[in-house]
Amino acid sequence: MPSKQEKLTPTQARRLREAIAEEEAAMEATKAQAREYLARMQTIEKVVETLTAARLARGLSGAETARRMGVDRSLVSRLEAAPHSPTLDTILAYAKAIGTDVRIAVVDEKTGELVEAA
Repeated sequence: MPSKQEKLTPTQARRLREAIAEEEAAMEATKAQAREYLARMQTIEKVVETLTAARLARGLSGAETARRMGVDRSLVSRLEAAPHSPTLDTILAYAKAIGTDVRIAVVDEKTGELVEAA
């Protein structure tokens, strides 16, 4: 037989509502962080895809690119295999090794307008 359900006191009910609200706020913050991380990873992935396409268009092998970078071939393989988060130094070295350059534009998050350096 089901047991008799206990009623919460007003204080207990308030505390429960507050705890639920805190948990919901924490979940929303986590979702926002996950969306930001995903956006960063997609940007990095697009840069790497563009660089890889440029390497292939130039007829360079991964081994030759690695030699020009002064690294092991496995680093080039890892760089070209998503998902991961290479350092900016690695991306710039890769770009130089394949005869390209990476330029970064700083834009206003709300308007999308280019932010000029002072």
